[in-house]
Amino acid sequence: VVLFAWLRWHEPLTPFKIIALLLAVLGSALVALGAGTSQTSGGMWAITLGLLSGVAYAAYSLLSNEGLRRGYQPITIVMIVMLMTAVWLVPFQDWNAVQRALTTPATWMPLLGVGWVSSLLAPVCYAAGQQRIGASTAGILATVEPVLAAILAWLIFTERLTVMQMIGGMCVLAAVLVIAQATSKPKGHSH
Repeated sequence: VVLFAWLRWHEPLTPFKIIALLLAVLGSALVALGAGTSQTSGGMWAITLGLLSGVAYAAYSLLSNEGLRRGYQPITIVMIVMLMTAVWLVPFQDWNAVQRALTTPATWMPLLGVGWVSSLLAPVCYAAGQQRIGASTAGILATVEPVLAAILAWLIFTERLTVMQMIGGMCVLAAVLVIAQATSKPKGHSH
C-alpha cells in the first residue's frame, strides 16, 4: 500500500514512514510467526489464506482510497462494497444455516456485533482515517490489527502469547508511535 500510494498518488515517502513501515512489517511477521506451529494447525494452507487476505485487504485499501480521491464519502464506499459483496455471496449460501442463525436468539448479538462493529464501523473508520491521513499512513497504522487480535485472543480465549509475538507487538506499536510523531510535527519544521 505504501509503495503504491507513493507511485500512484505521490504520497510522501519520508524517512519516518520508511522506518515505521519496516517496524510494522517486522512486527506483523513476528506476531504471525511467533505463534509457532502448535497454534497454526492449518499449516501452509492457513499461511496462504492469511497472505491472500493481506493482499485482498491491500487492494481494498487502495481501491477505497481511489474512491475517496474521486470525492466519495467513506460511508458511500463501504455501502457499495457491502452491496457488491452481498450480491457475490448469495449463490454460495447455505440458506438453512442462514435461517437457523436468524431464528436463533443466541446468535443475534454476535451477528450484530460482527455486522455493525467489524463489518461496518471498522471499514468506515478506516476509510475516514484514510481520507484524512492518506493510504500509506493508514496502511501502516492498520498493522496494529493483528497485535490487537493476538491480545484479544490471549484475553478472551486464553491463547498463549509467545515472547516473539510480544516483541512483534512492540515493533508495531513503535511503528504507530513513529507515524504519530511524524504526522504531529508542524509542517514548518524540518528535523
